[in-house]
Amino acid sequence: MKLRFRLYTLIAASLLPLQASAAVIPTGLDISGFLLTDIIEGDGNITASLDKVENGITVPSTTISGPLDTTTTTGDNPLEIDRLTNTNSGFKFDSNFNGVAGALGESYFDGQFLFVTENQTSDDFSLSWSLNFSLTADAGGDAAGDFVNTYLLLDDVFSTLFERDLYSDTLLGDLLVTDGVESEPGTRGAAINTSGVFSFMQTVSAGSTNGFSGIFGLQSFLDNTLGAHNSLISFDITLSGIENLSTPPPPTNVNGPASLALIFLSLGLMRLCRRK
Repeated sequence: MKLRFRLYTLIAASLLPLQASAAVIPTGLDISGFLLTDIIEGDGNITASLDKVENGITVPSTTISGPLDTTTTTGDNPLEIDRLTNTNSGFKFDSNFNGVAGALGESYFDGQFLFVTENQTSDDFSLSWSLNFSLTADAGGDAAGDFVNTYLLLDDVFSTLFERDLYSDTLLGDLLVTDGVESEPGTRGAAINTSGVFSFMQTVSAGSTNGFSGIFGLQSFLDNTLGAHNSLISFDITLSGIENLSTPPPPTNVNGPASLALIFLSLGLMRLCRRK
């Protein structure tokens, strides 16, 4: 019995190096950012949250709620990060907008985020970023003349990196724009959804500054007393990895032959023990 317990302990110990963990960002590589909502106008109700993500854990920070034209904000807006200290860190945003039936006119809700990297070291670095997103636009499918537009875009200094633009339109028909490519589902005023993960990389040379930004929001137009609109925006943008291109770290035994050999040895000893 004691031998079997020791074998289980040996197997568990051999698996420990395989577990992933957040990496510490080197001193002199300063990554800062902010997340904010800057235009809130019109009819309808909204609930929203602006949060920080630290080492993969969401830290509740700011909430927005109420009618669009008289929202109540609790917490900081903009929400700022002076310096990221670990990977798996960044921002998270969620919102749910519901149009008010009979409240004719336009509604707007917009926001943006920005990350800036200042490399004050003598090394070049590659930064890996991850954007998890889920968007919905729904004009209700009943009232002619109504539409909802929900969008999320990501840009660097030179080009658009990512684009999702959803139109639920009871008059002209529904439309989904994915990185500049348009697709028409053949419906009018239906719920249009898109979700996924977008990953990209940045190279920050020694002594240079780099960055990227994003915009997100909704536009709603109600032209019928029977209309009922809905827009959902959810995303988190985090630094998922970092690599020193000038001074690569020494090789490790993670997933290496030594770890695998230890696992197979442990399993073989267990089988021998069971036979006895």
